[in-house]
Amino acid sequence: MSLCQRLRRPYRGAVPWTLAACMSSKTSSAATHTTLVREFIFDRLYHPQDGYFSAANTPVGVIPQPIDFQSLLGKHDYVKAIRSAYPQHSWLTPVEIFQPYYGKALADYIYRTASNKKDSLHIVELGGGTGTCADSILDHIKRKDARVYSRMQYTIVEISRTLADMQFKRLNDKHPELFSKSRSKPRGSVVNRSLLDFDSKIPGECFVIALEVLDNLPHDKVVKQASSQSQWDEVHVRWSESGETPPEEVYVPVQDNLIKDCLTLFEQLHEKTPGSSSSFFSRIDPRSWFEKQQDRSVFLPTACLQFIQALHKNIPQHKLLFADFDELPKTGINGRNAPIVSRKGAKPEETFDYDTYLVPRGSADIFFPTDFEFLKLMYQKVTGRPALVVKSKDFMQNFALVHRTSTMNGYNPLLEEFPNTSMLIS
Repeated sequence: MSLCQRLRRPYRGAVPWTLAACMSSKTSSAATHTTLVREFIFDRLYHPQDGYFSAANTPVGVIPQPIDFQSLLGKHDYVKAIRSAYPQHSWLTPVEIFQPYYGKALADYIYRTASNKKDSLHIVELGGGTGTCADSILDHIKRKDARVYSRMQYTIVEISRTLADMQFKRLNDKHPELFSKSRSKPRGSVVNRSLLDFDSKIPGECFVIALEVLDNLPHDKVVKQASSQSQWDEVHVRWSESGETPPEEVYVPVQDNLIKDCLTLFEQLHEKTPGSSSSFFSRIDPRSWFEKQQDRSVFLPTACLQFIQALHKNIPQHKLLFADFDELPKTGINGRNAPIVSRKGAKPEETFDYDTYLVPRGSADIFFPTDFEFLKLMYQKVTGRPALVVKSKDFMQNFALVHRTSTMNGYNPLLEEFPNTSMLIS
């Protein structure tokens, strides 16, 4: 695995289930729960006291000083530089590794495509990491067009209190014109809540950025019934607050509305499967038995679908920039779109993988590959708007200062190091 690779109930009528209710810290230690998989994963990652991303020592890493790529001879020197800079027990994301150039590329795209930037440029970043992306974007716009910078707004939505505090301190120091609380109306803010609970109404044009956020959005699991080729069960998890009883899966016929909606779209995308044609040869499915068994279990991005629904409602003139991993190494967890469950070791290349997502609260990261064609389909079905999927390399070749990330022998890690990443742009 590369160095970087690292719930909410659905709407029932018009009343959404809230994360605050699920994440109450006053639950009795003797309590036993039966929850949907997305709720279980949310609890493992984002429980306010014990979740993986709630730890004081955040697993989101920081590079103290930007890497001078042009001073490196080639790939060997790049790997050496990464290893020496890699923080213990933390992950590094592309925007962190390639600072400030990754963020500047996003800023250049935003500046070129904004239709009303002279009057009002509004950016919302979901999951702001350590503040590196925001800092890089704001620096670029400030240098490029001081008038736009003087009027723009920047909002970060961050569920982790530790990261939210880190982001605000950094941006208040670097960009007090936007973030200083001494201003009567600050144009920069860090909102400490889940993106699934972010319901601010923004009527005008707004760029929405999410970098390596989709992979940590909770998923649901469905399993095709053994006696049927078309009937599915939704998976629940029975678990105890004390952790004394190991979590176990429980199967019931699909009844959750959000799972139903997501599963319908999934089946639309995959309805043209081998054997759908009437000819004899087309009915021969060349896939292995193992691949077919994998398809009997599917992890569905239900939280992502719910977020797209909320985004369409609350920020109708949004323009998306979502970047994430389109493929991850195979693990021992069965199912299409199965997650990697892993924790970071002290050494840069050291990780400890699990063969199940049913792990103790806060013990490991749980992250999923993003099926960008499915993401695009969900987005288009919900919003009725077009969207484009591009490889990150192609985006960077068009908008990044790629000569600044090239090493002396021509090797360019910004373009070559993360071939398994894509972007959704709308």
